[in-house]
Formats: sequence, structure tokens, C-alpha cells
Amino acid sequence: MDFKKLLELKCGDVFDGMGESINHDQPLIIDANDVVIKNLTLGDICVRSHNVTLENCKFTAVDVLGEGFISKGNTVIGSIKLSGAKNALISQSSAKLIDISSSYNCSVVLNEADTISCQNNTNIYLIDNTFGSISLLQNDYLIADGNSFGKICSKDNTNINGDSVTDVNARPEVGANEDILPHTNKELFVGMKRRSTVGNTGLGLQEFIDAGANEGKGVIIIPPGAYSVYMTTTINATHSNNVIYAYGVYQEYAETDYKKFKGSLLEVLEAQNLKIYGLTMGEALPSSGQARVVEKIFEPAKAEGEKDVYKLRLINDAGFLDGFTTTDTDKFHTWWPEVFYSDDDGNQKLYCEENYKSGHRTDRSYDENGNYDGTLILTIKDRGTDPHSEAKPAKVAWDKVKVGNVITCRLNYGYSGSVRIADRAKNIKFRDTVIYGHACALSVLAGGRCEQVLFERHHNTVHSESVIDKETYEKYRAIEQKWGVDFEVRKELVEGEVRYRGPRSRTGSTDAFHVTKAKTGIDIKSSLLECMCDDGNNQHASSSRLHALKDNGDGTTTLYYKPLVTSVYWGISANNPKEDYLHTPDCANFLEGDRIYAYNPHGKPVIDAFVLGDAEFEGEELEYDLTYGNTHKRVLRKVYGVKVRTEDIDTEALIDQTTGKPFDLSAIGYEINDRVTVDNLSANSCNYTLDNVMVLNGHSRGFLIKATDITVKHCTLRNVCNAGMLITCEPEWGESTVARDIFIDRCLFDNTGHHFGAYQQPFRACIRIESTSKVASKNTLPINNITINKCRFTNNKQWNAIQVNSAHSVKITNNTFDPIVEAGRDNVRGVAVILSTCADVEISDNVYNLKNYRGDVRNVIVGQNYRCIHGTDVTDECGNPIFPDNVNE
Repeated sequence: MDFKKLLELKCGDVFDGMGESINHDQPLIIDANDVVIKNLTLGDICVRSHNVTLENCKFTAVDVLGEGFISKGNTVIGSIKLSGAKNALISQSSAKLIDISSSYNCSVVLNEADTISCQNNTNIYLIDNTFGSISLLQNDYLIADGNSFGKICSKDNTNINGDSVTDVNARPEVGANEDILPHTNKELFVGMKRRSTVGNTGLGLQEFIDAGANEGKGVIIIPPGAYSVYMTTTINATHSNNVIYAYGVYQEYAETDYKKFKGSLLEVLEAQNLKIYGLTMGEALPSSGQARVVEKIFEPAKAEGEKDVYKLRLINDAGFLDGFTTTDTDKFHTWWPEVFYSDDDGNQKLYCEENYKSGHRTDRSYDENGNYDGTLILTIKDRGTDPHSEAKPAKVAWDKVKVGNVITCRLNYGYSGSVRIADRAKNIKFRDTVIYGHACALSVLAGGRCEQVLFERHHNTVHSESVIDKETYEKYRAIEQKWGVDFEVRKELVEGEVRYRGPRSRTGSTDAFHVTKAKTGIDIKSSLLECMCDDGNNQHASSSRLHALKDNGDGTTTLYYKPLVTSVYWGISANNPKEDYLHTPDCANFLEGDRIYAYNPHGKPVIDAFVLGDAEFEGEELEYDLTYGNTHKRVLRKVYGVKVRTEDIDTEALIDQTTGKPFDLSAIGYEINDRVTVDNLSANSCNYTLDNVMVLNGHSRGFLIKATDITVKHCTLRNVCNAGMLITCEPEWGESTVARDIFIDRCLFDNTGHHFGAYQQPFRACIRIESTSKVASKNTLPINNITINKCRFTNNKQWNAIQVNSAHSVKITNNTFDPIVEAGRDNVRGVAVILSTCADVEISDNVYNLKNYRGDVRNVIVGQNYRCIHGTDVTDECGNPIFPDNVNE
């Protein structure tokens, strides 16, 4: 074969040697971009250009200087050397030596070599290789995982992860091992040119995944680089039994199409036995965060009976919310539905319309051509009656806001998670994944009976400020000059070129993990969740209420049950009496063979059975009289039914021990009281583990738990405004499954639960166990069997470390309570544990270093309605209870 043909390669050429050999004395120098050479035997090659692919070839040696180089399935007699390369991939190849120096974002996956040497690189990934020896020197952001090797020399490396270079199982005495948490280079993809193709193959990210799956080899490797996508990337049953390597790969949704985007960046549906490694996802602007008011817009009513409209024009603001690390959080807060802002009068609240079902949020603003103009629009509407705070008409709130105020906002984009796992996906593993900003309402949404899902070394974080074009930069600067607002767009000189920076990203979106109706086995391990507007983890399922029982006379009983009918707590009002504002959770959704579990208000099991015969069926339609404040609403909802074996029903547990009469199963009303709760344990977020996880700088709760069989161990919750961990039920959200069998072990609570706002008082404390809803005044769902063991509570600024309201079987043992500091309020007492309406609570062998600002020491306070409070910390030598005070909470 003629060597001259290779010398004449032009941009975009594909050269297939068909297994032939070419002999040549001098090295083949490739200067053309987007070239593919495959199925060829050659001598030495020097790659100087970009996007060159060498596939299934045999070489003497390969030297690479350019960007986007791919070596796939090659045999190299000598060495593969990357010097100053960028976005390179070496995969499924063999060589005597792999030598990578002064390179950037390079991935080495599934190779064999006698030696690999990596020196002075940034973002280098060594994954599942077989090496004789490894030499690692002065690399930054290194992941070395799953490699087989004889010996290793590792020196002066920073930001390292992986079992080849760290002890991934190491745990400190208390809290997370921060050394092995993810280390993410937020500048990695800044300024990197996005591409929708891989090399010159014409494959977008979805097509690349599909093509790899169709090869049937079980391995899909995506070359490093930044990709723009214009639709959801879907992984389904056809991708099962694959490993997707995406180290150094960044998937960003094309911002120009946000107006059309209502889904997820990545969906895993029906797939089984799937591993996804190293994928980074995000967007240029977060869907929630901090914004600055740049214009006030008044639109008078256009017709009789209509209302005036008050709007604010916002722009994403540079910097982070002060409330993350200070107690002065009333000025900067993200709790629904209130938006807090700072003005000259102090802490004022701006009420805007927020609605769970219809998803109203702050919207992006578009020009007359349909292009996003860089600003946001917040429409302020009258707030309805709320039992927890005073309503403020739209005009009052609008009048108080001034141009330049800083507020928080949500965007009305994305009704799912950035990653959504559903439709019976099973045995799914994510490792070294990163989600920036979030294009969607949630970061990770898991449900739909998925099971055995693991996230390991996952990082939820904010993005570095994006690189924008000159035109966009000048538009931002014009807005700054027009309204006198500084949100820090800037230009800088990088490597001799001018780079324009957009506004800096601030907070993440809502929940980092939101798990509902997952079947079993959801685990989060060694992950970092930082700067979340809402919960680091929200885990729950929806419950139903038992309506009636019918004995079929054949040893089976039909259970009729109804969905819990509520509204989001600001939805129903005199101003908003629309059915659209009702929120009715999904019903139990039983299938044949599902385990049905029902319990009475005291937490005693009534039914523990499996669904027989046909699955869930629809029954009669009921009319509910829904009362909220002074508003009454009648709505129709269906009753559902399933069959079970009669012997699996405990009829004695259906008797109210207080009255001696059966519970009124057919009672219908808003408040939840004296009813039998029905759960589907086959789709109920059970068997959930959080291990070595850190929640850092969170604005809401660290972990919000409303489900069963949960283990939380060696986790650190630091700088969390509300409760570091809240164990509760929220029926007004439909997130109302009973919380039970929860084990909290060796966790560190550092500066958590410090929010002083009156609205958030129920969520003060480092750990709050609260079975009463925010809207229902009576006990709603029992909380059972909670253990808090060997945890530490430090640097806290609130009333108490642990607060328990209305729970059964709680153990608080072997914990350490450090002093509560900087309380600054006369009624702050520095209490370790405070109890109210509890039964069977043990408090033993804890260490109390408490002393509040007045010098008082108050370890345990027991309020009203308790029985069987015991343990070494609250009893004398004869076992009699000793309480410092009986104080009503």
C-alpha cells in the first residue's frame, strides 16, 4: 500500500487499510484535522492536529500533541505519548509504555501496558486498566480506579480519588471522610468549545451511546470533551448490561432551546445491570438561585374584573447566598412559597405565586424573536390565607421591593430530575458523576419501582461562571449601566486571548436526591452535595387511607382505599379556589404480588399481606369536602381496591384502644387523624443507605426522611440553615409515608438548624423528629424505632441539638454534644435533647459539653404527654426518672 496516500490525508478523510501494512522509514506526521485511520499496520506516527482517531491498528510508536485524539483497540509495540494533549482518549489498546505529560482532560480506559507514567497533568483518568507499574507525579484532579497493577509510585498529586490511590473504605470516628469525597474542577469545561459530534463520525451523545450498545460488547466509551445536546439522552432496556465510560465528558443542554425543554438531561428507563462512570451534566444558568432586581414592571388590568399585574425583572446575581454560613438568613432564603429580600426596612417577605401541581416559577424572558434575553421575570400575585404567616397583597409586596434588592428565585423549567431513574430500572450504578447547576427542578429523581441504584462519589455543585460571546457580554454590560447593578460580568485575558465571563453560578436547584416509590436498595456513598436550595436528600413515598373492608367469603378480603386528598398548603384560598391548585398524590399503585402494609394511628400493623389475583382496580367515586381556613371545596376522587388473604388482617388492631370501637375508616376530611394508613412496600423507597455523604452549605434540610428502613452513617452535615436531618411526614405534599426503622450512626452535625425565621421554627435543631404536619394540628403518622448513636453536634447556634415530637421507640445513645455558641437570643437555652409527646425514649451514655451563653447547663428537657422516658442520662440509681424541668415546648 502506498505511503503517499497517508501523506495526502485531508480534513475529514477516513482511511481504512483493510488489514494491510505500510512500511515507511520516517514518522507519519498528521496535520489534517478530523481524520480516521483504521485497520492498518504502520511504523511511527506523530499527531499534530485535532480530532484524529486511530482504530484497530498496529504501530511502532505514537506521539500526540493535538486535541481530541482517540486511540481505540490499537497495538503499540513501543509507546503512546501524549504531550500537551487535550480531551484525549486511549481505550482498549496495548503498549509497552503509556506516557502522558502536561496534558488536560485525558482518559485512559481498559488498556494494557507495562508501565504508565503521568506527570503534570490536569484532570487525568486511569480506569480499569492492567499495568505492570504506575508512576504518578504532580497531577491535579486525578481519578485512578479499578486498575490492576504490580507497584505504584504516587507523589505530589492533588485532588485525587479512586481505589488505586486512596483508601475508599476509610472512615473517621465521626462524620464523612472528606479526603475521599469528590474533587471537581469547576474550571474544567469553562471556555471549552461545545460539540455535538464525536471526532468526524457525526455521532451526537445519544447516537454514540446507541451505537455502542448495538455493538453488543458491553462497553461504551465516550471521548472526553464538552457536548451540546438538544433533547433528553435516554438509556433504556437496549442499553442493559453495558458499562458507559464518560470520564471528562460534559453534557450541557443547549440554552437556546430552554423554552421547549420540559424533561431531564438523562433518563434511565427499564435498563438493568448498567454502570455509568464519569459523566458531568449541567447548564449555563441554574434553575434556582440568587437574582437581583433590575426593573419593576406594572401592567394595569385590561378588563373589568381582572387584576393589575406586578412583575420584577431579575438577573442572576454573582456571589453566594449569605444565609448559607450566617444566622442572618431571613434576608436570603429559598423556602416555598416565600421569597425573602433585603431592604432598608429590615427583613421583609415578598410573596409570589408558587404552585406544586402547575409548576409556576420565575420564568426566563425572551425577546420578540423568541431568543432568551438574559433576564428573568417574576410575576407577583396575591398570597392566599396561610395559617403560618400574614398574607400580603401583590401591590404591597411589589411596592416594598427596590431595584437592586437581592432575592432568590426558581425557574419554570424542568418537571423532572436532571437525572431521572424510573420504569423498573434495576441494578444501576453511577460513579464519579457531576451535576452542575441543574437544568431541571431536581438533580436526581428516582422512582417508578427502580431498585438497586448506587451513586458513588457523586458531586452536586455549582458551575463556575460561563464563557459568553462578546455580544452577550455587551448586553449584560448595558443592563449594568442602565440599572446600576453589578453582577460581575467581565472580560479577561487567557492564554493571550480575550475571554468574556458571564454571571457566576450560585446555588444548585432544589433537592440533590429526590426518591419516591423506588422499590428497594437506593444507596448514596462518598458523595458531596453542596449549595442546594432545598434538601440534600428527600426520600419518601405516598400513602393511602383504608376506606372499607369486604369479606368475600372465600378466604379473601377486598381492601378499599382512597388517596390522601390535600392541597399544597398555600394552594386553596379565597383568592385561588381552583381545582388546579389541589394536590392529590398518586395512589398506592399495587400490582399482583406487591406487599401491602397497613397500620393504625398507633403504628400497630393491621395488614401485612400480598396482593392476590388482579392488580389494583378502580372502585366508586367519592365526594370530598375539603376545608382549608374559611374556604370549602368539594372534589371527586376515586376509591381503589385489591384482594388479600383474610388471615393476614389483624382485626383486633382495627379497634381504637382509647374508645374500644373500630376506627372510622370511611371518615373523610382534610385533617389526618384516627385512620388506617396503607403503604405499598414493593414501591416505597425502602432499604436506603447514606454512607460517607456530606451536605455542605445547604439552604433547607440536609436529609429529609419520610420512609422506612433507612441507614445514615458517617455523614457530615455542615452549614445547613434548617434541620440537618428532619424525620417527618408531609401529607400536604403527599409525601406522607410513616418514618420507621431509621438508624443514624457516627454522623457529624456542624452548624446546622440555625435559621431564626419564625416560619421555620419547626425546623430548628440538628435532628428534628416531627410526626405532626405543618397544616394538620393533630398527630398524623406514627414515627417508630429511631436510633441516634455515636453522633457529634458541634458549632451549633440554636435551641437544641435533638428535638423529638410525637415518636415511639427512640434511642439516643453515645453521642457528644458540644457547646451551643453565638445564640444571641434570650430564650435560647442550649439544650441537648428536648422531648414532647413521646413514648419509650432511651437517653443513655451521652457526653454533654453544653453551656449556653448564660452559663446554664440543660441537657435534657421533657415536655408534655410522655411515657417511659428512661436511660442512664435521665434516671437515678433506682431507675426513677429525673428531669431537669417539665417545660412545655
